[in-house]
Amino acid sequence: SDVCSSDLERRDRLLERYLPILTRWAAGRLPARARGAAICDGRDQEVTETITLEFDGGSRGNPGPAGIGIVLRAQDRTPLMTLGRPIGRATNNIAEYTGLLTALTWAAEHGVSQLHIKSDSELLVKQMRGEYRVKNEGLQPLFQRAHRLGHPHMPHGASR
Repeated sequence: SDVCSSDLERRDRLLERYLPILTRWAAGRLPARARGAAICDGRDQEVTETITLEFDGGSRGNPGPAGIGIVLRAQDRTPLMTLGRPIGRATNNIAEYTGLLTALTWAAEHGVSQLHIKSDSELLVKQMRGEYRVKNEGLQPLFQRAHRLGHPHMPHGASR
């Protein structure tokens, strides 16, 4: 039907636009970029559509072997990038913050100006919104870095 072909065309346009960026980023071959700049079609430009950032982190045991998972979605929910990787031995909360920091770093490097952040971690969301204090000394530097990277997306951009 027309709807299906329209959806496929939209997905193909998005992949054509973002896939080279995401591939180089995932391989670690992108240079550090100033906030507000992005690599698209070989030119620097800002990503203007709202990107949804979904992330999770977890560990087997607390602490234990840990990993993160990230999905970045276009405004129409088309997945632009997925990333899953181990992060070594960590607590669940450190894994959650590591997932957030990894995704926020990508967004900052690519000039994403409109970001909707989703997390299933009640603790992280409430800490980022300022509803909970960050009592754990090990989380404080991660919280501070996430808050710096996330501004102006935080604290209001986080949701559960």
